[in-house]
Amino acid sequence: MSTTSLKSFIKLPLLFSDNALFLHGVPFRVWGKTEKSCKSISVCVSKENKVFSSAILTVKNGVFDGVLPAVPAGLNYMLTSACGEKTHTINNVAFGEVFLAGGQSNMGWRMFQCYNKDMSLLYQKEIDTSFNPAIRMYGVLRKYSDHRTREVQASFSNGWQEANPQSVADFGAIAYFFAQRMWELCKIPVGVVMSCMGGTPIHTWIPKEEYEELLQEGFDRIEAQSPDRRPSSYFNGCIYPLRKFAFSGVLWYQGCGDYNRYAERYAKLIKGWRKLFQKELPFVDCGIHSMEKEWREYALCRIDHKRATTLVASTAYTTIVDTGLPIARIGETDSLNPDTGIHPYDKKTVGFRTAERYFGAFMGGTDLCDAPTLRSVTKANGGLLLTFKNVGEGIALKGKAGFYAVTADGAEQRLLPTLVANDAIYLPISISEPFELEYAFRFETELGEKPQEMADAVSVYNTKNGELAYPLDSFRIKIS
Repeated sequence: MSTTSLKSFIKLPLLFSDNALFLHGVPFRVWGKTEKSCKSISVCVSKENKVFSSAILTVKNGVFDGVLPAVPAGLNYMLTSACGEKTHTINNVAFGEVFLAGGQSNMGWRMFQCYNKDMSLLYQKEIDTSFNPAIRMYGVLRKYSDHRTREVQASFSNGWQEANPQSVADFGAIAYFFAQRMWELCKIPVGVVMSCMGGTPIHTWIPKEEYEELLQEGFDRIEAQSPDRRPSSYFNGCIYPLRKFAFSGVLWYQGCGDYNRYAERYAKLIKGWRKLFQKELPFVDCGIHSMEKEWREYALCRIDHKRATTLVASTAYTTIVDTGLPIARIGETDSLNPDTGIHPYDKKTVGFRTAERYFGAFMGGTDLCDAPTLRSVTKANGGLLLTFKNVGEGIALKGKAGFYAVTADGAEQRLLPTLVANDAIYLPISISEPFELEYAFRFETELGEKPQEMADAVSVYNTKNGELAYPLDSFRIKIS
């Protein structure tokens, strides 16, 4: 535990605890309270009796807030604050990349909640082999408020925790696998601050000023009776208290099935959070999985999430269309997923892909890190030729499911693709134009049957190292 010669004399925020992980390579902000008799506080970051960063911070009316020079990435630092002979020491401190994980239940879903069908732990092996002091997590207690909360008031994780078999079962699963893969890619410590809440609509996370802008732009005013559903309620209680803490970027997983102009609302959230943190934080959307009972709605939702990346700079989207939880795979005793599959258990794919997407988009990664995207659609030989970009070693077909042509009067044709080039497929068409070409809008195989796995309802992937890499995501375009 943290040591102090007079515990009440120097009080740092809850985020400054043993095992804390702070952002490396930028000025290090430290703030807190002390007795009014103290006029200045010395703060230093040291390791093995060597001082790496230090500063004298002025105390005014018992409050101090200042910055120290940047600290290089690494483990085993100590953070010591002192006024005269009275000191406060935080042990086992690390510096590296630090991410804020926000959103709703699929972001907050923890490792111990991921099951096999027989209700055994899906990630038992990963938990048993998780010891890594370079991966750390902090859980902000879920709190809503009508007023902005100045500091984090409690932690559901009991402060910062290192990754080990005793702690990781309670880590957010996506955040843990994101941190694990990010550590593999950048080889410096990685921390994640979890600040999310299940069942929360996006307006609860949007700052008041940006919410008012949405009203001015024609969005309906939210008349929420419950205080935890009021606009800005979780922003006030869970995000505003983090405003002084330095983050590398943000992971976002929210909005499942909410596709009605989601892009505009998400863009306002990003704008407001960046203003709060006074930094153009990169945002990576963890993507939207597939769900059997609302397959079409989730496809529309994915399209609008991707559209957000065209409205705001420094944003990225992760394709996870082939993940999800078919009803046949849900354990019979699993009350957390009653007949919906809204909480898929495959969080490892999501976390790994999100890390790779972030690393490629914002940290200079040059390896394939994203899904193929549609380059062009042209008419050819009585059908359609689709060409793609970002194909890696080339497009590959895993079955032939996913493509449909649908006319305005309801006529439709299932289209079976043929691979005709490294970056192209051909779709034979017999239906009359005009129609809409849809992909990944149906929960069915190429034979029109119910798939056993979500991946059986899509077919197009790019490739890396001779294997399937990332799936083509949902799209819908007009052909006339």
